[in-house]
Amino acid sequence: MGEEGDVQYTRVRTSTYCGAVSLSRILPLTTGQLFDARSYELQEDLSILNHLSSDIGETMVDNSSNSRFTAVTHSSPLLKYQTIMRMVFQLTEWVHKIITSVQPGIQLDLNDVEVFYTKCLEWYESMFAILNSEGSRSPFALFVHMYYHFGLLCAFRPFISIPVGHPNIQPYDICKQSAQSILALAQSYDDLFTLRRVSALIPYFVCTSGLFSLALEGEGSPLDNTHLRLGDPLINTAQLQEYNSVATSHYGYPTTPSYFEISATVHASLLLAKMSSTHPAASMAQKALGEANEESDLEMRG
Repeated sequence: MGEEGDVQYTRVRTSTYCGAVSLSRILPLTTGQLFDARSYELQEDLSILNHLSSDIGETMVDNSSNSRFTAVTHSSPLLKYQTIMRMVFQLTEWVHKIITSVQPGIQLDLNDVEVFYTKCLEWYESMFAILNSEGSRSPFALFVHMYYHFGLLCAFRPFISIPVGHPNIQPYDICKQSAQSILALAQSYDDLFTLRRVSALIPYFVCTSGLFSLALEGEGSPLDNTHLRLGDPLINTAQLQEYNSVATSHYGYPTTPSYFEISATVHASLLLAKMSSTHPAASMAQKALGEANEESDLEMRG
């Protein structure tokens, strides 16, 4: 194939391998098995990133070098795509490793949490330096935004009850912000492109945010309410009466509100309902969220 063909083959092979490994990580992550050591047998850390270093070579992104990202933004579309795929793999490995580090029987080094968060922030900045060169409002860009926040939500959720001991790392706040961001991004996706054709992973992102929001409501510290504009297809007339009362003008006369104010949990349920027409997983997720909501209501009444 020649030297150029060999390089291209290596890049494609590496991207394919990264994608396969990422999928094997994402599935137990999105289904919650990774958080349950009883149903998910934790794999040993094989340092896949190190083993791939020879294959990835100069095309693998190094978060310590901003100049490399600058170079990637001006490279060919194929190289950008391959770089982005490897970065998604990179983030997935970090999230997987930090979650498994808090499983029973594994020694936890809280310094690793700080290192993890710092790397994630650098990753985010570098990733969107690349994506913004192609347009930040594309469906793929919105998906990567959501995936990043989903990773943070999953990674820091186990640390909410563990003192991290770092003033700049507040797991509780990070999880709240990430859950809120996922719902806002999903709403933006619907406004721009509709939710009829989305990645099959997005229902899991939204459901996770909804379940986290529901847990916070039970603690009396809910996420911020969502405002949906009048005429939004997520809302019908019956839901208008259920979720929003009639507003009153400055002159004391009843007036039709220009937006609906609903809880983050309800918003997640409505987004899942919108996706359920084309994604069975969304329908299942909406049902799971509804059942969890009913259980929460019964516990509060009891």
